Amino acid sequence: MAQQQENIFNHLILNKGFIEWVRNPNEASDFFWEKWLKEKPAHTQEFYRAKAFVEKIWHEDDRLSNDELDDLLGKIIQKEDTSDAKRHSSRKIFSAKVTPALKKFTNYAAVFVIVITTVLLYDTLTIQETTTEVAEVVEWEIISNPKGKRSKVTLPDGTLVDLNHESTLKYPKQFDSKTRLVELHGEAFFDVVHKDDHPFVVKTGVLETEVYGTSFNINSFAYLDELDISLVTGKVKVRKTIDDTEATDSLFLNPGEQVQFNKISHEMVKNEFDIESAIAWKNGTLIFKEVGFTDFIDKLERWYGVNFHIKGTPPKNWKLNATYQNEKIEDILRGIRFIYGMKYNYDHQGKNISITF
Repeated sequence: MAQQQENIFNHLILNKGFIEWVRNPNEASDFFWEKWLKEKPAHTQEFYRAKAFVEKIWHEDDRLSNDELDDLLGKIIQKEDTSDAKRHSSRKIFSAKVTPALKKFTNYAAVFVIVITTVLLYDTLTIQETTTEVAEVVEWEIISNPKGKRSKVTLPDGTLVDLNHESTLKYPKQFDSKTRLVELHGEAFFDVVHKDDHPFVVKTGVLETEVYGTSFNINSFAYLDELDISLVTGKVKVRKTIDDTEATDSLFLNPGEQVQFNKISHEMVKNEFDIESAIAWKNGTLIFKEVGFTDFIDKLERWYGVNFHIKGTPPKNWKLNATYQNEKIEDILRGIRFIYGMKYNYDHQGKNISITF
């Protein structure tokens, strides 16, 4: 057990992705190494010991002592000693050249050269894999739509995603062997490629939706108090987590069922829903049912990416029931201007619209 722990420590301090994360953390690398640590809780102590070790190497005001530098080289040479005879001569050349130099340099610049050279040469020489591997940092793709824009995305496994306006989808350039994990902010419709041994998980805040092959819609716009997950085909499991780690509650959905999650109370409720209304947006269809003026204007702004400026007071009895299929915004306004007694005009760019009652 002690040997395995030491192998984890050695592998981490020689991992380029780990070193880069400690030196220059970002959202993507944070996500990867947090996930790595959650999946390997038994190695928590070695993880943080390796992190502190790398931080100390790169911190100008907290330099390594001679003993610590010797310890670092000793770990590397010890690792080399366990390799096969094929690279034995290369290791001897490496040791002969580097060992005297290590004892002469204790400043920041010297440590920089030593560590980088060691890591690169170690990666080149090592041809025998250990039983415990540390993968490189996952590369992520991020697709973000502004107001007025919708897009279609094909994921690495062939899954098709319709991404709505004001929505962001984050996914790895290559899925790992365990889970196809993506993150969504906003609204999207997923048509997931079926894989029995490779579940597809959509993370939206504290909710995770797990599927194996199905089609469903998630509406998680930040400006709404509720998050809706609506299943069209297949079967999904929706689970609620605490601190993004511990599953506390879950529901299974069949086609035609929907989970409504209250963002304030964190309550989950399962209901039936109207499939046509829930996914109309992905087909370019706008549906208004008993919609008041404020909600009408808000939806048009988000759908078409425009800004409205209202002059006067709209009628109190404003209630709109209408369906528009790939209509231009001017056609919509022209059709209702006489009903509600309003005038409208555009600026020269067509992005600002004034409505006067």
